[in-house]
Amino acid sequence: MNNLGIYIFDQTSDLDYEIEIISFNLLSALSWINFQGPIHLYCNTRYLETLKKWGVDTLYEYINTEILDNKSEHIDYKQYWAYSKFEVIKNIQYETPFTIIDTDLWLNRTLKFNEKLDVMMYHKENFHNNYKNDTYPDFDFMIPDNLKEMNFDKSLLPTNCAILHIRNSNFIKDWISLSEEISSYNTNIKIPNGNKSTKMCFVEQRLLPMLLAKNGYKYDTFISQIYQSHLAETQDGSEWLPTIDNSSDVDKENFDSIKHVWGLKKYLNYKEIREMVIIITINTISLYPIKDKPYTKLCEELKGIIQTLESHSLAS
Repeated sequence: MNNLGIYIFDQTSDLDYEIEIISFNLLSALSWINFQGPIHLYCNTRYLETLKKWGVDTLYEYINTEILDNKSEHIDYKQYWAYSKFEVIKNIQYETPFTIIDTDLWLNRTLKFNEKLDVMMYHKENFHNNYKNDTYPDFDFMIPDNLKEMNFDKSLLPTNCAILHIRNSNFIKDWISLSEEISSYNTNIKIPNGNKSTKMCFVEQRLLPMLLAKNGYKYDTFISQIYQSHLAETQDGSEWLPTIDNSSDVDKENFDSIKHVWGLKKYLNYKEIREMVIIITINTISLYPIKDKPYTKLCEELKGIIQTLESHSLAS
């Protein structure tokens, strides 16, 4: 318990499916407080206003808008859409240990931290360079020639950072410096077979394990299953290796302890998927005391969406 959770959100436009997105944030915060400890929020003023509208800001022990209201102007945030993480990490790097959590991820039980490790991430990811929409292109294509001489171990799998637990921050300066150099180098480069996540995931999830390994830092993941990023569109279970059904009981338990909406958000325009996600979200939120809380209205709005979707199903 008492592990500090760090939430980061930089809202640059109106939120599509605002009620759902803020509900994910609510559930994430409730679960972290219940299972782990206090949470701090680093966001811009626009997102804070959105949270205040729904009363979710009341959950945070500390809120900082200064960092992201004054973020670097040298980054193309359309391509490096999650680069705000680096802005915050740079400013809090000496406050370890802390855990950065995506706002659409929640816990079903207390996480187990290995205190012998410098860094822990969510899970490893596999990839296939010839897949037309794969997240991870050829490594050498993404970096300038001077960095190729650093001889990174390109056989290391990327690591998903939806949860990023940092105990030793000595690598952060190099990580951010390299990320800035790489982002400057490839901002105007068109990535063959890439997608909109490619460049951000490269500096956040592929570069990080290589840098850690090269400099002798110890890292591992919270779950053992490996995500097959080139099979992301299947969503039939085959995107995990081993599949969840073929995992050990311990590995199944670890897998089920963490839930991440992430990929499903782009399918919220499909009524069946939206309804499924909302039902799971509101049912899990209901495990926590929410009556007469500042965010009670948000929960009622979420239930109202379910009723509307269900009535449309009956009408059709």
